[in-house]
Amino acid sequence: MSAWVWLVIGFLCVIVEVFTTTFYFLILGAAAFVATLIALFTGSLSVQAIGFAGAALLLLWQMRPLLLRRFGGNAQALRSNSEALVGKKAVVIAAIDADHPGRVKVGDVDWAATTPSGHLPVGTVVRIAEVKGAHLVVISDDLG
Repeated sequence: MSAWVWLVIGFLCVIVEVFTTTFYFLILGAAAFVATLIALFTGSLSVQAIGFAGAALLLLWQMRPLLLRRFGGNAQALRSNSEALVGKKAVVIAAIDADHPGRVKVGDVDWAATTPSGHLPVGTVVRIAEVKGAHLVVISDDLG
């Protein structure tokens, strides 16, 4: 395979990495650049493929953990959408009882809310414990 093909593969992998931020495509791109260098010295596709695979495995084993620690790219730790609400504070705008849902305001948005613990009157500051479908489960934020 031509060195140009490996070079294009490397650049495409780096471009894909910009959108995924998992560091897998960055590693594959770097391995493709290694294969580019090998292709400059030999026309053997098997040697190029072995160089690519070896570089990818080595970089995956050595560099990915360092990159994740340095740049915090742990995708598992990222919370989005309604999951990001867990732990935030809200204000009760319609009283909530254990057997009767009410409403809370989180920022500028109001949500249906339930609580496992007793009565929460209007104006109470609560903490979001869980998101269940289209409503929040809240608990009193006694700690302030």
